[in-house]
Amino acid sequence: MVEQQKQRKVRAILAGGLVLGVGAVLTMAAWNSSEFATGNFATGAFVLEGSTDGGTFQNHNEANPAGLSFDMPDALQLSPGDSVSAPFTVRLSEATTSNASVKINAATAAGLSGLSYRVYSTNAFGCTTGEVSTIVSDTVLQAGATVVGTESFDLAKGAGSAAGDVVNLCFAVTAGTQAELTQGRTSSVVWELAASQNDAP
Repeated sequence: MVEQQKQRKVRAILAGGLVLGVGAVLTMAAWNSSEFATGNFATGAFVLEGSTDGGTFQNHNEANPAGLSFDMPDALQLSPGDSVSAPFTVRLSEATTSNASVKINAATAAGLSGLSYRVYSTNAFGCTTGEVSTIVSDTVLQAGATVVGTESFDLAKGAGSAAGDVVNLCFAVTAGTQAELTQGRTSSVVWELAASQNDAP
């Protein structure tokens, strides 16, 4: 009889313990709280565009057709020491969301050697509007090879929905000496203005 009473007490204590355990879990859960974060994401744009008149801009992302072409009589009848030049203006489009750093590469077809070029910026559109700074110093064009640019210039993106500020360029090509220039030869040069994102402070 006494043994049965002890067992009933133990069961009651265990039952009470189980009830207390459930109550403790519920109390802890009531003191938990959460915060959540969510976001929508999309990429921006990066577009370099050029102009041969300083006013009408287009994106020319392939060599054919190129943005600038030396289609002038003087470029097709060079003599030793002759120089021809052409203006070109570049900027970042209004859709562009990053600043840019631009290098100029030059790929020359086989056939004609003895030419060199330089690229400089001007304070207004045109090759006669005053030189501001040298972008590419005198560089020999290598027939059948590519000259990879090492010097660069920066372009800033526009504010809001505006295009970026323009940089006016002049490409100047000079024929070499009699010993360097061969008569009756033809060739072509493709300049690539290679822009890369540059948002460094």
